[in-house]
Amino acid sequence: MTARTEEESELINKQREQEAANYQYDTQRLRKVEQDEYQEKKRQQERELSLLNTAEEKNWNERETILNQQAKEFADNQQKITELEGKIQEEYNKAKGEAIKTADREAQVKINLIEKEWELSKQGCELKIQSLETKITQNNEQIAELTAQLQNTTNQAQNLALRAFQGND
Repeated sequence: MTARTEEESELINKQREQEAANYQYDTQRLRKVEQDEYQEKKRQQERELSLLNTAEEKNWNERETILNQQAKEFADNQQKITELEGKIQEEYNKAKGEAIKTADREAQVKINLIEKEWELSKQGCELKIQSLETKITQNNEQIAELTAQLQNTTNQAQNLALRAFQGND
């Protein structure tokens, strides 16, 4: 029985060794497959990253080219804007000056009209005053004449009364 047990034991040991070898082989093969897959994924990612970097670099180069092309146009537009702002300010100042001159002229016309109206009104009042003064002078002269006539008439009446009184005596 020992020979058989030894044989079985040897067989079990061989089986175990075979299983351990198989396990180790399977493990190494699996690791190799996983390592290969990892390396393939890594290479694929590196290729994609390289393509992406190339595309981005191309995109940036195109943008730089466009920006460089548009830089002159931008500078020209900036210059036009500056000139336009200057022209706008100049036109504003010109329009403002003309508006002030127009307002001054209109104000001067109004002032002249008011002065003329005042002068006419003043002349009218002066004429009225002169007319009234003339009338007063005429009335005073008439009063003086009437007073003189009254005095003369009174004197004549007194003289007549005195003569009549003396004639009756």
